[in-house]
Amino acid sequence: MLRIDEICLNGLNWSDVLQFYTHTLNLLNINLLTIANQMPKESYEVTKCFHFAAKCFFKEPDGSVAFKKSMKNVIHHLAKLEVFGFTNKTESFVQANYNLFGGTRTHNYILEFLRTFNEQTSVALINVFHFSPYWRTPFSRFRTQTDKFTLESGEEINVPFMNGRDLMKYMESNVYQMVGVYMAMGRLIYFIMVPKPGFNLDDVYERFFATDGSMEKMFDLFIGSVESDVTLKMPKLRMHFEHDLIEKMRKFGAGDELFGKDGALFGKNLFSTEGAQEGQPSMSINHFGQVEEKFLTPNNRPFMITYNDVVNTIKYSIKNPSRIVNVVRPFYFFVIDKDTHATYLCGRVTNPFSRE
Repeated sequence: MLRIDEICLNGLNWSDVLQFYTHTLNLLNINLLTIANQMPKESYEVTKCFHFAAKCFFKEPDGSVAFKKSMKNVIHHLAKLEVFGFTNKTESFVQANYNLFGGTRTHNYILEFLRTFNEQTSVALINVFHFSPYWRTPFSRFRTQTDKFTLESGEEINVPFMNGRDLMKYMESNVYQMVGVYMAMGRLIYFIMVPKPGFNLDDVYERFFATDGSMEKMFDLFIGSVESDVTLKMPKLRMHFEHDLIEKMRKFGAGDELFGKDGALFGKNLFSTEGAQEGQPSMSINHFGQVEEKFLTPNNRPFMITYNDVVNTIKYSIKNPSRIVNVVRPFYFFVIDKDTHATYLCGRVTNPFSRE
């Protein structure tokens, strides 16, 4: 019998999931919620996993396991969706209103639904219902290198699946779109990059939110949880070995305030100070302390980013009304130009909400 954590670590496919829940149901042979409610407190994680199973599966009279109707609806609709973008929406709408809009359309029950999941179950849920309809090859959320994956059509393509720490080094091709998968309480599980442009945002709304009320609540909740928290579609970014950061950033509008020396905007413990050098602000990004990252902006001007620049870019973004900061917790944040919708990678924050 495969445990849920083994499924997540070793890769996931339909047979793995069905094997896990078939064995679970056949072994217990009683209502899973009843078992879950009787679990001791030290079995909290197992209890949550059973809650998930009871929501998604039921036992047929012949003893076999089947998906509930609501889950079949989810699978049917997600099978038609590969990727989704914000090409037809303004940046300000996405930043300020998209999560709120998604929550409203799903009656604000998304978190209520997701609170029943532990992390392992959340990963399994996303893998099963979001990818399995069109990925034949199972994958692990810990994969951090580009590998060959097989589509249901039989075509093999190179697709990177990775966590946030390793994402940007693979953003070499504009045929990929980055999607951040969020689960309980807005916590980021991992980033993925998926091929082909897919549907725009209007198509997503029409497909998933224009319901006649006949579907079960769980369908709306699940769709909302998947669609209401995703990252912006990134422009093409390429690594370049280019210096003179300040001069190049001045060329596209960065003022003196971007390069100020007092970096303590939100308190010195907001970011990790590991890797800080003498004379640098106390707020520093350890990921950029040893290695300088070089990217190409949407206007084809290469510039270099260090952990010191990350701090100052936040400062500049707050002072300059034409830009905002999008924190994709807990890994990367971006500066988005409101006029051109250009998106600039600024760095990786290690613990953006810590105020200890």
